[in-house]
Formats: sequence, C-alpha cells, structure tokens
Amino acid sequence: MKIVFEYRSSIILFNILLGLPNKKPFILPSNICPIVIATFKKAKRPFTFVDISLKTFEMNKEKLIEIIKEKPDAYGGILWLRPYGINKSNEAFFLTVKKLNKKIFIIDDCCLSKPSLSFENHNQDLTLFSTGYSKYIDYGWGGFGWINSKEINYSRTDLMYNNND
Repeated sequence: MKIVFEYRSSIILFNILLGLPNKKPFILPSNICPIVIATFKKAKRPFTFVDISLKTFEMNKEKLIEIIKEKPDAYGGILWLRPYGINKSNEAFFLTVKKLNKKIFIIDDCCLSKPSLSFENHNQDLTLFSTGYSKYIDYGWGGFGWINSKEINYSRTDLMYNNND
C-alpha cells in the first residue's frame, strides 16, 4: 500500500488511468463530477455509465452486478462514488465485484468525504480524497490517494497546457 499526493485528486486519477496495464472501459456512476469525465477523456480511457439508486444516490449495485456478470472480462474497472461524502463500508460489495472479476480495478472516490490519513482496506485498489475547493476540508489545493494494488507503479505525468484541450 502506498499514499500519493498531488495538486488535485484528478491528477492522481489521470496518472493511475495511464498506468493501468489493461485499457478496457470503466463503469462510472451517472452522477459523477464532470471533472472525472474530463479526466477519463484526457487519459483516453473508455467508459460507460450506470444509473444511480434513488434511495442511496450511489451507483445501482444490482444493475452494476448484472452488467459485470453479463460480460465479466469486458471492463477494466469501476469508479465508486460516495455521494455527499457518505462514510460507509463497501467491503462486502467490492468483494462481490472482485469475485466476478478479480482483475477489475476498483476506485473508491471519497472526494466529498472527510479525508482519512489512515488506510482502510475494503477490497478497493485506489481510494481518492480531495482537499480542494468546496470539499470537506478546503486547503485551497490538493488531493491524495491510497494505492492498494501491487499492479500499479505510480508515476507522475507532466502535462503541458494546451488551449485546444
């Protein structure tokens, strides 16, 4: 396990997406932040959306499991959003996903949650926290991530500003 810090949590996401060995699509919740979508596009990582549960505002777990069961090897990962900073364990659910496809990369997006400087293993491969504008703690910049995967050798990518992007 390793902790990384960057100017924004989306930079960590970008670097992780570039570093993943398989280039299969990710499954994202339909209520994800537009910055996350832009990050996936910048990393040239395909993705598809899954509707959310109107009870929890999380990705619809039943629908997600159905999609993965239908094509277990079709997806490279899921990005699990914790809406409104909800702090609950998804350990059992993530384990269910891993049993369907042990290689699926699970990102636990805790960017709206209270940052935690201790790692809790809930079968996720990456846990992201944000400490920038409008987050639980606003330091005015920053994000960090807990990498819980031996498959990732995290490295920074220098991006040059391009007005066309």
